[in-house]
Amino acid sequence: MPARPKTLRASLCASVLTGGAIAAFLLPGVAHAAPSTQDKLDSLSADYDKAVEDRDGLAERIKAIEATIAGSDQTIDGAVALLGAPPATQGTLLSRLTTLSDLAREQTRAVDAATTTLEQANATKNGLKTEFTAADERVKKLGEERDDLREQIENEKAEESARTSDSSYTGEIPSVSGKAGAAVSFAYGAIGIPYVFGAIGPGGYDCSGLTMAAWKAAGVSLPHYTVDQWNATTPISRGDLRPGDLVFYAGLGHVGIYVGGGKVIHAPQPGESVKISSVDMMTPDGYRRV
Repeated sequence: MPARPKTLRASLCASVLTGGAIAAFLLPGVAHAAPSTQDKLDSLSADYDKAVEDRDGLAERIKAIEATIAGSDQTIDGAVALLGAPPATQGTLLSRLTTLSDLAREQTRAVDAATTTLEQANATKNGLKTEFTAADERVKKLGEERDDLREQIENEKAEESARTSDSSYTGEIPSVSGKAGAAVSFAYGAIGIPYVFGAIGPGGYDCSGLTMAAWKAAGVSLPHYTVDQWNATTPISRGDLRPGDLVFYAGLGHVGIYVGGGKVIHAPQPGESVKISSVDMMTPDGYRRV
């Protein structure tokens, strides 16, 4: 069968299967899987660590400002004390008055400078305290969100474990040699795992995600999307079909892995799980060998 035009875009199996018919649509561009809960947690943890660092940095700056304020207070107190205590000087009355006047001017300048520093330091401290309060609230909020994601991951692990144990295939798996055998065995082991758009396992698969994962288990790398898998494989005839080959449907909107006996294993659509079906569940577009 001739290859499809290269302008076709991958659809990730977003098709509606009804009996033997299908209403398929192709996405306008390449879709990307949404970030996992673990990805979200990693990103949030990085934000949390940065928020803690920022908050602690503000706390250190507040301590430094408080030290400046304490020093200014001491300068002012000392200068005021000197102003109130006439110096014990020798000489005429005029010389003593002149000395006292010079000292007063010097201490007044010290008081003025220390007062300016104190006012600036207090204003800075107030601003930093406002920033610290906001930073502390952000740390608490991110911490709560991080804890929620951790709990969600634990729940997802538990659900995945239960789902995997409930959906493991217990029937007979045909004996197929070589890498194709590994891919076929993987596909049988995925029966019962739910369809998840954009997923490549282990808790869910879309159609091309399943075929990608099956051949990955055999040590062979396939791209994720259906059109890319079509282009990455070799055309064969129906009469040459062997277990492990890929069967494409719905204008390259769907793909399954042939397992022999006229059957394919595929991830059908949202609301369903990986299952085994007739190779003629729909009219095939073509057959390809990995």
